[in-house]
Amino acid sequence: MSINSILDAAVSGLNASQTALRTTSQNIANANTPGYARQRHNQQATPWDVEVQEPTRIADRFLERAVFARSGESERASITASYLDRVQNLFGTPEGSSDTASANEANLSARVSAVLAAATKLTGGADPTLAVAGFVAQAQDTLHGLQDINKQVRSIRGEVDVDIKNTVDRINPLLQRIDSLNKEIVRLTALKQNVSGPADQRAVALQELSGLINVNAREQKDSRIAIETSKGIPLLDQQLRQLDYRGGVGDEQGSAADITVRFTNRDGSMGALTGDTLGGGWVGGKLGGLLQLRDEQLIRVERNINNIFNAYAESLNGAANSATSYPPPAELDGRQTGLVKTDKLNFTGAATVAVMKAPGILVAKAKLDFSALGAGATIADAVSSINSQLGGKATATFANGKLTITAADSSQGIAIAQDATAPAQRAGLGFSQFFGLNDLIRSDAPIAPIGLSAGDSHGIATGQSVGLVVRDGSGQIVAHYTATGSHAATVGDLITELNASPLGAQGTFALDSRGRVRFTAAATSEGATVDVVSDTSDRLGTGVSFSQWSGLGRGVNGLRSADVAPEMIASAKRLPLSRFDPTASIGDKALTPADPTTASTYIDHLTAKIDLGGINPMALSRTTNEAINEIGNRAAVADDARSATSDRLTDAVTRRDNFSAVNVDEEMAQLVVLQNSYAASARVISAVNNLYDSLLSIVR
Repeated sequence: MSINSILDAAVSGLNASQTALRTTSQNIANANTPGYARQRHNQQATPWDVEVQEPTRIADRFLERAVFARSGESERASITASYLDRVQNLFGTPEGSSDTASANEANLSARVSAVLAAATKLTGGADPTLAVAGFVAQAQDTLHGLQDINKQVRSIRGEVDVDIKNTVDRINPLLQRIDSLNKEIVRLTALKQNVSGPADQRAVALQELSGLINVNAREQKDSRIAIETSKGIPLLDQQLRQLDYRGGVGDEQGSAADITVRFTNRDGSMGALTGDTLGGGWVGGKLGGLLQLRDEQLIRVERNINNIFNAYAESLNGAANSATSYPPPAELDGRQTGLVKTDKLNFTGAATVAVMKAPGILVAKAKLDFSALGAGATIADAVSSINSQLGGKATATFANGKLTITAADSSQGIAIAQDATAPAQRAGLGFSQFFGLNDLIRSDAPIAPIGLSAGDSHGIATGQSVGLVVRDGSGQIVAHYTATGSHAATVGDLITELNASPLGAQGTFALDSRGRVRFTAAATSEGATVDVVSDTSDRLGTGVSFSQWSGLGRGVNGLRSADVAPEMIASAKRLPLSRFDPTASIGDKALTPADPTTASTYIDHLTAKIDLGGINPMALSRTTNEAINEIGNRAAVADDARSATSDRLTDAVTRRDNFSAVNVDEEMAQLVVLQNSYAASARVISAVNNLYDSLLSIVR
């Protein structure tokens, strides 16, 4: 071997050692850099020298994919647990639990129990004025507490929607960054240069992206990464796409806009729609968790709150309408029923409306025998019957969906009683309660079933519409339909229209015994629910929408505008605690002051089972506790999932890092070896230099 060959070999060895030292030093310097995968120096010996190649990034794609998947699970569980824990704290603990004794006054279950306790005092020997004032105040406090919970749940749902928009706004820059890094990696690969830096940055971006949304990332032949959702919707291939979400759950129905997918223009702006949309828990990651919270879990909480309110209002109003105040008021002003004069009565049994003077003397009475009025009798027929029988002593009117009965003499009062053997009933409510003539809980919106039958008019006029969707168990919309009621005019026809629509493939619509529309999911669509997302209907000009009379709408059952009747707050005498005797004759005493027997009616109604539709009839306390237990269980499951998924993510990261992360001790040992190699090459060069010096001295 010539001296020049020896020198060339030593120089190539020196260069190889320098390159290896540079790679090793870079590994040590980035030992604590998140997402950094160590690089391996590559060199190949030839018969004459050492050939240095580009460093190789040490990473296992399967371990990286495991980290991506676990990141999505962890983020989804974490965000779900965080929000559900906040919701759970709004309700407190259920009555009878081990934590009830320490529950504060915000505990909903304790507040409901306090109403029952206050009702019990009405039957005791305590000062009736104080007992009534305490009962009314407690009823109002519990109602306001329920309204506050409802308001905060809606606020949380709004926060979730904002979080969805923020998450989408973070996903788009990540997709743009990955697309940019793809192009850089393709360029460097074509030039056969080191791609470790951009590849590390892309892996970090992919891990963050997979925490926000469940994606499948596939490496292409040119080293480009293609990204699609778990359902195969492409987000990045040869062309970048972006998610478009405008946000909004602020309307009456609490509807939310879709997340759409758009192509990206050359200038980076959003282009045309691809036709794909994202929605529901299947999206995965933080975004999927937020979507399921907004479109399934929090909607369920709102429905449970509505159930509690419906049970609360029906219990208290049932008791109040079964009695009358002493002395009775000169006017009974009913609530909005959503009916018009031409609607059928749909009542059974009988009730009596009476005019009374002090001290409880019967002046006139009108017995409404609904069987005698006939099956085709209307609201107008009942009003006419009342007026004709009272003979001018009082006047009944029905306008704008409300029944009002006014005594001709303002010193006299109006009392109503159910028939003892065949009490009047429509939609499970007595005559006075159905029209809300003596309601303790009042609202601008309907707070009781409307009791429509299949032959009644649905009241959706031309130009009005109702948008309905069916969601699966994850909250994803699987069917949608806009009902116009144009096929025919009756409720039965509307039910037929809904069942024949795309919604009918997911379940069956039907009227229940109280005139509400109920949706039963098909066996193949277990967990599916129907939701009203838009509603411009106005039943026959009464101001009552389809969402309200059908019972399918959320947030429209009167809770937000509900309050205790102001006249009952102002005067203890206005709380109905007396009972009118409908069998009394004109001129007889038919009404006496409050007595414990009548007062116990409040206890009976508060503990009675109520048919809320869709669930088994339950008493108010159980309805409340069931709702609290449900959100508590969901929060507990979410918290367990948060811990479990966090542990799995930690394990996946550990496995990945054990394979690709930097071991400083190993790198330091390698550094010593490389330093020795560098020194050896340097000594050879020094020896060759000495040889050249010797040869030159001989020549000289």
